[in-house]
Amino acid sequence: MFSDIPVLEGEDREEKYKEIIAVFEKKNKIDQVLEREIALSLDETVLFCFPYKNRVLMSLISWTAFRPEWQSSGPAKTADRKKIESVKTLQSLHQVVPLYPEELRHIKGDIQLRLTIDAKGDVKNVQVEKSLHPYLDFSAVKALRQWKFTPLIVDGKPVPAAFPMTYTFDPLKYATDEFVSGVTYTPASDVDAILDQSAEYSRALVNAAPYFLCQEDISEKHRYMAPTEKPTLLTTRAEYEVHYLGGQKANQDVYTTYRVNFSEKMERNRLSNEYQILGKQENIRERRTPVAKARRKTGGSQTQSDERRFTVLNPFLIAAKLVAKESQPLFSYRLLENDRLMGRTANVIQALPKNGIVGFIEDAKIWIERGKGRILKIELTGIPLDGYDDVWREATAFTLLPISRITYLFGVENKGIRYPSETSVRIQYALPDPVTTIDKIIIEMAYKKYKFFSVETEYRIK
Repeated sequence: MFSDIPVLEGEDREEKYKEIIAVFEKKNKIDQVLEREIALSLDETVLFCFPYKNRVLMSLISWTAFRPEWQSSGPAKTADRKKIESVKTLQSLHQVVPLYPEELRHIKGDIQLRLTIDAKGDVKNVQVEKSLHPYLDFSAVKALRQWKFTPLIVDGKPVPAAFPMTYTFDPLKYATDEFVSGVTYTPASDVDAILDQSAEYSRALVNAAPYFLCQEDISEKHRYMAPTEKPTLLTTRAEYEVHYLGGQKANQDVYTTYRVNFSEKMERNRLSNEYQILGKQENIRERRTPVAKARRKTGGSQTQSDERRFTVLNPFLIAAKLVAKESQPLFSYRLLENDRLMGRTANVIQALPKNGIVGFIEDAKIWIERGKGRILKIELTGIPLDGYDDVWREATAFTLLPISRITYLFGVENKGIRYPSETSVRIQYALPDPVTTIDKIIIEMAYKKYKFFSVETEYRIK
């Protein structure tokens, strides 16, 4: 560092400056100057002199205290802090029904929220004040952000407003047609024929479930939020500016800007298991037995992998969930195109849940081998309801949009049955400003060393 020199005052300051400059022009003093450290006090003004060739460059610096506006208790700029009128309620003009999966309909109750709307009546912010379930919280927030309300009028002008709201998840209420929000396609006769073949195939698939054993290798990457109580400013590329509703003052809410921060590194886990299906029909279940010690490289705050993230993917039976005879009434199907995959011609079928969601499935594409009904590949949109709680909590708290793609490949064949060879999961957050995405979870699962047998057994991979 360079030596600190106070600002000089008085009539003789010009002569004193010349003396100071003369010191810097002596070459034997330069090394000593460069090695000196500087201790500065806040609001202290300092003159820096920089030796450069045969000249001396000078810089006058004042070291002052600074607090970002979103951390300041004083007034902020109008663009960053807006006064919002608090009211008891406003009338809705447009509603979107939150998704309520069948698997969660044993959970019944209220979510208490606080909504903020702009002068046009559009919802700009939804906060959960009393939670019910991570996914149901997210579902409610996602739907309510699409609602529209009658604007609040103050002094003859529409103004932003905030108000409390309670949303109730009740299975009886969702049983009515009013709460069916899926898209319906009228299947053509050729789609019916394809689905009939696939239904027969899915029955054979379920019957073959207990008669194999394989090795499952898992590679997982998981990004966690920076461990702070509130989002704060960090100088990383993974910043996302959001709005927080920060308390009330004089019967008005204050709308303040914060930042969400993600750990730059992702936690990396590697696991290897024996993978086997046990039981029959309705009692089918997966069993994973570790065959090697997990290798973990942690870059986030979490130190243990959650096995539920893998169990809910159920790669062997996912096909039956989409095309089995008892599952078909839950979906609307349409033929998209024909494709070549694994040296075979496939019909690509889209399956859309009639009620918006089935399990965790919001949309599906299925590659079905032409003329045989066998499943070659599946692509799903949707995030599992179990094992991914941190995704729902972060998305709800910070108004993030999670997007996902889960892909299953069935590249192993034995006696007419296609077995899983690869499963991949990629979950990202869509960040609106700037328009980009950031990876949240990446999972790669590979299946190898298959052993097939004709009676149920408990062979282990050697």
